[in-house]
Amino acid sequence: NRRAMMKFGGEVAYTIAEEFQAVNFDEQTLYLDGDIFIMGGVATIINNDVIFFFDNGVEYTVASTALDTLEMVRMADSLRIIREK
Repeated sequence: NRRAMMKFGGEVAYTIAEEFQAVNFDEQTLYLDGDIFIMGGVATIINNDVIFFFDNGVEYTVASTALDTLEMVRMADSLRIIREK
């Protein structure tokens, strides 16, 4: 698996993590606390200052204590890979 971590500082500091997930046919269970939000057809977990979701084989995390939840959702939605028809 490959992972990218990007930290942005300043007045509005935030961190974005992206990790490519290898195809794995074994089932796994991941327990997360938070609220479920559907973002463009993708289940997203929102927990305090963190948004976590999977999309097209990539695990995304957006974290910030400076951004409000709606701004983090907009940021997370902009990271998604939209497949062309």
